[in-house]
Amino acid sequence: MLNTNIRPNSNTFTTVVKACHTLSSLEQVFTLSMKLGNSSDLYFMSSLIIAFSKHGAIHFARNVFDESSNRNVVCWTSLVSGYCSCGEGIELFRELKKNKGCAGVKPNGTLLASVLKACTMVGAFEEGKWIHSYVEENGLEYELELGTALIDFYTKCGCLKSAEEVFEKMVVKDVATWSAMILGLAINGNNLMALKLFEKMEKVGPKPNEITFIGVLTACNRKSLFGEALRLFGIIV
Repeated sequence: MLNTNIRPNSNTFTTVVKACHTLSSLEQVFTLSMKLGNSSDLYFMSSLIIAFSKHGAIHFARNVFDESSNRNVVCWTSLVSGYCSCGEGIELFRELKKNKGCAGVKPNGTLLASVLKACTMVGAFEEGKWIHSYVEENGLEYELELGTALIDFYTKCGCLKSAEEVFEKMVVKDVATWSAMILGLAINGNNLMALKLFEKMEKVGPKPNEITFIGVLTACNRKSLFGEALRLFGIIV
């Protein structure tokens, strides 16, 4: 294409990024795209940020972000999610908060869910609580990804009441949501509550998966629940 003097545009580069399997090839695409003035295309810049992050090249992802002439919530979400996947997203999220949303950018559910996962990994309780407060104060919906991330965060921090409140507020719950709540109850010693929730899931919820059964079997760690464990094992096999 370049040999025939046809000038590639941002759509071309976005397609090429998906075909890049090495860090060096991504760097080449980035360098050429900047020379041809494609820094204003949000979709392309976001795809580059995500690609560099998947390769663990966070410094390159940040360079792409800094070169972008139009940073909206899509770019911020891509960058923060990339940092979170490498365990470094909390500081960047603090930067976003400190700058009052950075030119009017407001965190969306996907961005908040990514940060919550990082908070869960490192035990950043105050940041996780801030996110929950932000959701409430701004009237955000407890969508699947965000709600499930909050439940996972709270249960692993031992805050079952907050986790249950989020669970009850979620209009739509998938198998990951139910499993997170059941496992959370079980690891915090609320065995009977976990089993009761599983019974409810069997009646009105989605089909259990392996994570669900891990949670339920964890709840059956008392001698008095041995019979229930055998019943569940029969369902699994």
